[in-house]
Amino acid sequence: MWYVVQVMGGKERRVLQMIDQIVGDSVLQECFIPQYEIMKKFRGEWKRCTEILLPGYLFLITKDVEQAAEELRKVPAFTKLLGNNRAFTPLNADEITFLDSFTTKNHRVVEMSEGVIEG
Repeated sequence: MWYVVQVMGGKERRVLQMIDQIVGDSVLQECFIPQYEIMKKFRGEWKRCTEILLPGYLFLITKDVEQAAEELRKVPAFTKLLGNNRAFTPLNADEITFLDSFTTKNHRVVEMSEGVIEG
């Protein structure tokens, strides 16, 4: 199942590194930050860059959410698995399909669309 983890905005990459180091592969199938491509101009030159799609959030895929929650408590940063008071809330099938339609495993970047400027 896919779950959302809230983290401090601006600390997503650092928290992802800590999760990768602390939480084992036996618990997590994948943990990622959804990103998107954008063109930015630096010193008069256009460069392709990636930005975080949903600042303050990571996604994790696990079969054992209770164990994943326990492991996240070991991470020395703010991490909160989203849910209600009784259970953690997984993404529904439509949300997973939406993310999977733009990204692939190990490359969770929404690629930039391209257009043609005429004239």
